[in-house]
Amino acid sequence: MEGCMVCTADTADASTHKDGATVCIPSNLHATLSIISHLSSFQNSMLLHLSSCAAFHGPLVAAVLLALTSPSQGHHPVLNAFVEHPATWTKGHRALHDEQVDVTIGIAAATPRALEDLFWSVSDPTNAAYGRHLSADEADALTSPRPDAVPSITRWLAEHDIADVVFSPATNRLKVRGSVRSLEAVFATEIHAYNGVAGHPVGRGNRRILRASQPLAMPPSMLSDVSYISLNAHPLGRLLAAQGHGKQHGNESKNNKSSTVDSVRDGGGITPAFLREWYGVPRQTSANETNAQGIPEFYEEAWTDKDLSIFFNKYMDGDAIPTLVTHQVPSRDDTEGQASAEASLDLQYITALAPRTTTYVWSQSGSNPFSAADEPFVEWAEDILTMKQPPYVVSLSYADDEEHIFAASEAYARSFDPLLMKLGVRGVSVFVASGDDGVAVFRITKTIRGQRPGLRKTNIDNKAEWCKQHGPQWPTSSPYVTSVGATMLSKLTDSSGFFNTLDEVVCTSSLGSAITSGGGFSTQYARPAYQDAAVQGYLATRNIPPPSFFNVSGRAYPDVTAFGHDYIVVLNGDKALISGTSASTPAFAAMITLVNDLRLNAGKPALGFLNPTLYRLQAAYPLAFHDIITGTNAAGMGPAMPVCDLSFHAESGWDAVSGLGSPNFPVLSQLLLNVEDVLSDTKVLANVPPLSNQQMQEDASGSVKTLVGASVAALVAAVAVAAAALVYVKRHARKAEYCELDVNKGDTPKYPSQDKTAASIFTIDDEDEEVELTEVTLDR
Repeated sequence: MEGCMVCTADTADASTHKDGATVCIPSNLHATLSIISHLSSFQNSMLLHLSSCAAFHGPLVAAVLLALTSPSQGHHPVLNAFVEHPATWTKGHRALHDEQVDVTIGIAAATPRALEDLFWSVSDPTNAAYGRHLSADEADALTSPRPDAVPSITRWLAEHDIADVVFSPATNRLKVRGSVRSLEAVFATEIHAYNGVAGHPVGRGNRRILRASQPLAMPPSMLSDVSYISLNAHPLGRLLAAQGHGKQHGNESKNNKSSTVDSVRDGGGITPAFLREWYGVPRQTSANETNAQGIPEFYEEAWTDKDLSIFFNKYMDGDAIPTLVTHQVPSRDDTEGQASAEASLDLQYITALAPRTTTYVWSQSGSNPFSAADEPFVEWAEDILTMKQPPYVVSLSYADDEEHIFAASEAYARSFDPLLMKLGVRGVSVFVASGDDGVAVFRITKTIRGQRPGLRKTNIDNKAEWCKQHGPQWPTSSPYVTSVGATMLSKLTDSSGFFNTLDEVVCTSSLGSAITSGGGFSTQYARPAYQDAAVQGYLATRNIPPPSFFNVSGRAYPDVTAFGHDYIVVLNGDKALISGTSASTPAFAAMITLVNDLRLNAGKPALGFLNPTLYRLQAAYPLAFHDIITGTNAAGMGPAMPVCDLSFHAESGWDAVSGLGSPNFPVLSQLLLNVEDVLSDTKVLANVPPLSNQQMQEDASGSVKTLVGASVAALVAAVAVAAAALVYVKRHARKAEYCELDVNKGDTPKYPSQDKTAASIFTIDDEDEEVELTEVTLDR
């Protein structure tokens, strides 16, 4: 046909009728298309693709435009249908009309910037609003929808006999339950059953889902109030949970209540007493009664009172069993013999360092709004946000591949961000494990029209594909959480007595750990201002991969680190050695609980979101952290994983494997206690009273004595500086000894491009079976 170009396969998804016929539009209708501003984003996208085709006959164009712009029963198409993928889901029969279906509708905030603006203000210790945290009602008001948004959608649903509708002001979710018949009518769609492919980890027992097989529709007047509808979303198949346990076989110290450096180095395991001694953490003596901490336990993760009692009796030197407040769904089984590694580890170590603080435990087998098979992040956040007084510290040991969850449903991931900010404005510090899989993590296959990909991990024998690009994890990559990495005691020694030391190094399977600490750069979140200077310094070093390997402008993690190798845990009555960032995270979180004790007892607010404070403190007072300068995250979880040629290295200052470092608690705790003063020079000077003439004369008469004292102090300082210099030389000499990988290629750029373009996400098709990895791994 003269002047007509057939639409390509790339545009066929958007420009093909249900019968498969491709459509072309005259180019002279571009102006007409541009003025159809009332159409939904879905329609505009379709029209844009259609208008890119060459000329066709006018009558067909009119028919196409009419089909796209005319309402179907007063509705317009707004969302694609569920897209099946043969590797994960296959379409089955049409759902029975009377079957009940749970649907979640995300409701947009009327003023979306209000929450984030306040979040940064109350989290900045140099801001006048610092620490002025909100109540639940005040926080919910920041994200409230338009006044008529929920009522109008509720009325619309009621017109189709859907009356079971509940709105959560904490999460802006409209939870709807209705029959298939009613939901098909209200959304002008069809609902089918989709069956999970046998052997694919789409969920534990969740082998059948009900989803819309046709596009969803809504009245145009409601489109701006809706952020997502769950009826077309893919379940997120990968589950992160403990895989098993092994009895403790190391050379444990004869004193069960403590571990020596030698016993830990020889595999005896870390105890609470060792953590206290190494980091300078005192025993908790003056717990504030308003202070609290918490942990969520998802899926079938479980713990038992008996294990906790054994752990405290054996390793806590007489401390009483902590006060626990449990939130447990009826289907959970926390009976004797059913304990799992993740839940037991989290509970035993967050209570070990803060045993006198009330600890909340959420045991939830639920899911996110889109699935009964994934981490119930949103459900947990909703529960904690509805509390009149939530715990001031929470530790989260679960994660997913960032690429994976954003491919499956970006709306779900984005819906969690405001909930994290709400926790921050409520005064809650959220700590998240950085992952245990090193730099590569996972690779998944290409997406289909933006929907859930068939989840396949790269063949681990194919090192080139496995290590082709860095894979960040979520939600630890979120700029609204504090990401925690893992370290271990080095097992390498030198024959020289001077260099024969045992420092913290990056936890890696290359040095005998079961895991390799995660860290890197997000492909979804831009780098926040609070870490920009620290990360820019790291990017200026030589030991970084080329820009094609990672997103140089992304949010960088972890923020901090702590021991994460060989924690002694009581599991179903036996001792087990557990490694992972799931170990370091609750331990670090408990230390912040102790700092909150100090602040609350002094009449100050809890710390809330910590990152702006931590980065400022490290820049001004580097001794607040133990700088980790040895190690990489080139390896994976366990010795079977490939060791990548490209990875992130530990360096002086912040780095992408150990963050700012591990806590020097005596220094860090005092700085955090007085953070409003120590980070505001003018405030400190204003509080110094002026000297009177008499005081100045007395000071002058004592100047000789002061000079003598200063000389002695100078001599001591000189010795200290010399010692510090020797330690510096010593550690950097050891660094060369310990770095088991050499990636200092000649073509490695000293400073990558700062163009704010996200790294392309690497995807592959692979038919090999999945390799399930976890956030917790046990040395057997």
